[in-house]
This record gives sequence, C-alpha cells and structure tokens, in this order.
Amino acid sequence: MNDRGAGESSLGDGPLAEFLAALKRRPSLTVFLFGLLLFTGGVVSVISNQIGEAAIRLPKQAKGTAPPEAGAARVGPNFGEAVGPYIEKKKSTLTERARSHPREPTLALVVFSEYRTAQAVDAFLAARNLEALTAQVRVPVRSFKPQEVLLESKSLKEAAGAMRSSVARELEVLEGIAARVEDPSYKAVYTKDVELHKEALAKLTTDPATVFAVVVRSTHSNLATAARAPEVRFVDLPDDPTATLEDTTFAAIIPEDTETATFALQ
Repeated sequence: MNDRGAGESSLGDGPLAEFLAALKRRPSLTVFLFGLLLFTGGVVSVISNQIGEAAIRLPKQAKGTAPPEAGAARVGPNFGEAVGPYIEKKKSTLTERARSHPREPTLALVVFSEYRTAQAVDAFLAARNLEALTAQVRVPVRSFKPQEVLLESKSLKEAAGAMRSSVARELEVLEGIAARVEDPSYKAVYTKDVELHKEALAKLTTDPATVFAVVVRSTHSNLATAARAPEVRFVDLPDDPTATLEDTTFAAIIPEDTETATFALQ
C-alpha cells in the first residue's frame, strides 16, 4: 500500500512534481511567473484595444523578412539602409515627375523633420489641399515603435487619445507586477519598463507631438510644392503612380534616424 498522500501519488516523481518543488523552494519564482501571466494578458488586451479602438498596425520591416507578395509595393527604405542617399534619390524622383507629369495623381508619403502635433498636421494638410489617408505616429520614447493610423475611421487627435489610454493601461499592469516581484534581477527589468511608460505617458499630452509622416493622395505638382515646406523632410513616392493603399506598404523614416533606417526597432 502506498503511504504517500493523495496529491503526491497523483503527481509521482515526474517533471511536474520537480517543477512544483522548485516553486516551493523559490517563492520569488512563483511571483515572477504569476506576474508574467498578468503582463502577457495585459499586453494582449492592450494590442486588442489598439486594433479595435484606434485601427493601428505596425509598419512592416523589409530586411530579413520573406519577399513581399506578388503585386505588393513598398514606399520607404529597407531596414539598415543609408538615409541620406535614399532621401536624395526620392527628391530627384519627385522633381522629375513634377516636371514630366505635373497633373498626374499619386499616393505619396510626406515625411516630417520632427514629430508634429495633430493640430499642426491638420493645418498643414488643409493649407495644401492634401487628401490624407493614413498617418504614422510614435511616442518619441525609446522602445516605443511606430504605428499606422487609418484616418478614415479615426482622427489624429482621437488616435493620440487612444495611444495615451493604451500606455496608461500598460503602465498599470507593469506597476502591479513590479510591486510583487522580489527577485532583484526581475524587479530591475520591470522597474525600467515602468519608468519608460511613465516617460511616454508624460509626453502624451492633450495634443502630443507624435506624427512623423502622412500618406496622402495628390498630384505630382502639388506634392512638389508641399515638399518645399520647411517642416517637410522629403516626399516619398511609390515606383508606380497607380499604386493603391491596399497593395502598398508605407514605412517612413523616423526623425531620429539620420544615418540609417531603424524604424525604432533597435
């Protein structure tokens, strides 16, 4: 007759029993795993809310990924590509098309030199009769990635509010985990993330400067005029003027990238 308790007899001496014994010996590991579960759930919730509320998605990374699908176009440099030569090439392309086909309509990516507020971008677009389709936004804080806002369903100001709500939710989850974790190495990681989210939340004011590019539809001539505005870094065109929003990936250079394109992924 087996003299072990019911719980022990059901577990035996296998990996599960060893794992539970390890948890008993290291309470901090139990807290960490519980915190990791909460954090994972929080991140999934935040991503779901961003997709549902703000219609936001990350721009695709080109280098090191599979080739694009047939018919898909890309506007923007590859990851790691030199920024200076790329911009000069695109400026020449716009100059040539404005000369040869001034009234031909096309999609274009208007890239700003600095992060702009929603109010400033709206004023810029209205003054130049540019039809805005999407905007690329980012909290200008390390570790925060660019996002794309579909302007058909969300204004820039509304998107900024959605970003603030998402960061606030992430901060709440991280603070809860950091308060429970006892292991110093794990606690340091969460504490660092908490500080980054606090910095991000502080930058997301009523009208934060988060917009660094907009996808517009206009004529080559009109785009050449817009490119001469002091706040514009350059205007990026698709190789094919008939490219559509549905089959084109737009990945603008962020203001911090002065040598190579990183898209804040490093």
